Amino acid sequence: MGESQLLAVVKRRFDDPEGVLAGYRDRFPGESPGALTTRITTDAFTESNRRLARAHRGAGNPVHGYEFAWRSPAFGGRLGACHCAELPFVFDRLDLPDLYGAKGLLGADPPDQELAKRMHTAWVGFVTHGDPGWPVGESRTFRTRKDQAPGPL
Repeated sequence: MGESQLLAVVKRRFDDPEGVLAGYRDRFPGESPGALTTRITTDAFTESNRRLARAHRGAGNPVHGYEFAWRSPAFGGRLGACHCAELPFVFDRLDLPDLYGAKGLLGADPPDQELAKRMHTAWVGFVTHGDPGWPVGESRTFRTRKDQAPGPL
C-alpha cells in the first residue's frame, strides 16, 4: 500500500485527514502506509464500539465487551486479528475444511480448540442468559488460554 491509498482511506473516514495522518505519524514515526492504515482503521472501529458501549451503559443497560485478538497465520500473517476471524470460534466450527489451506481464513494448521470452546461458551451464555461469564462493565480479550485478563470497557 502506498501513500495515495493511505490518504484515500483516511479521507473516507475523517473530516480532517491531514490532521489525522499527522497525529498518527507523530505517534508512530517511520511506520509504513500499510501499518498506519491498519492502526487508523482499527482505532476508528474500536472507538466507535466503545462509544456505543458507553451510551448503552449510560442508558442503564448492562454492557459486556470482548476483543478477539487471535492473529490468523493465513497469508503470511498479513490478516492479523481481522474482522470475521472470530466466527469459526464463536460457533465452534474449527472443523470446516474450507477454513484451512492456501486460501483459508485460519491458515494451514488448526488453531487452539480450547480457544473456540471458550468463545463459544461465552457467546452461548450471553445469548441464552445475558451472561458471557464475566462481570458487567468488563471486557475480555480472547487470544490464548493464558490471556484472559479483565479490563474496563
